[in-house]
Amino acid sequence: LMIELMKWILTFHRDPNIRAQGLALQDVNLRNFIWYNKQIYGFDFEDIAAGSRADDLSKLIAMYLRYRPENTAFKHAVVQALYQWLLNYDSDLYKNVQVLIPQETDRITIRRQSKKQNE
Repeated sequence: LMIELMKWILTFHRDPNIRAQGLALQDVNLRNFIWYNKQIYGFDFEDIAAGSRADDLSKLIAMYLRYRPENTAFKHAVVQALYQWLLNYDSDLYKNVQVLIPQETDRITIRRQSKKQNE
């Protein structure tokens, strides 16, 4: 399912209007996607802004790892399978995503800590 979600994001980025404007979803919270009849539907595009495929894919993987339960052995095995798929799909994109994932997990941690402090 995660590979299918990555394919959906890559298809989104192939849209001529999205490419021409250099846009990305930015908010790739897994709750913004529905799996129905073996097809993915995305919604909640209010945060579309400048960005790249690598931005969106790294956010997707970081969000997946940080959903509870966080960073399980199973999730890390899934991420390794995602990496392998991505490496076969586009090795440059794979390298960019790998660099961005730690940055994105740090951002998630900061957002969560800030949210707790504001409660």
